Amino acid sequence: SPRPPKLRPARLLPPPPPLHRRMPPRCRALAALLSPSPGVPAQWNYNKEFRASPEFRARSFAREGSPPDAECISYTHDRDYEAVSGVQRPAPHLASSAWCPPPPAEYDGFVGLEGRWAGRP
Repeated sequence: SPRPPKLRPARLLPPPPPLHRRMPPRCRALAALLSPSPGVPAQWNYNKEFRASPEFRARSFAREGSPPDAECISYTHDRDYEAVSGVQRPAPHLASSAWCPPPPAEYDGFVGLEGRWAGRP
């Protein structure tokens, strides 16, 4: 009978560096995903009851110190997509729902659309 192939011990690779060390310096999308403790995955919550809670509505965003890196912006979420990327949004209908950054968190010299904040104080 044929002999089974000789198995080698698995070569363990070192774990990748934490996400906060791999992301570009001004990447608001990834920064928003990071949990307070590096190595602990961020948790997403789409619970309508939680999103209507005072805790969720009272959350605040830190004021941004500068525009984000162009490689880190999202045409679905970032109000300043055109200004930062220098190109038109691939899906212009999404401009009205763009929300990031909220007005109180805008960096100095912010140029962008009102997006979701249109008509709000």
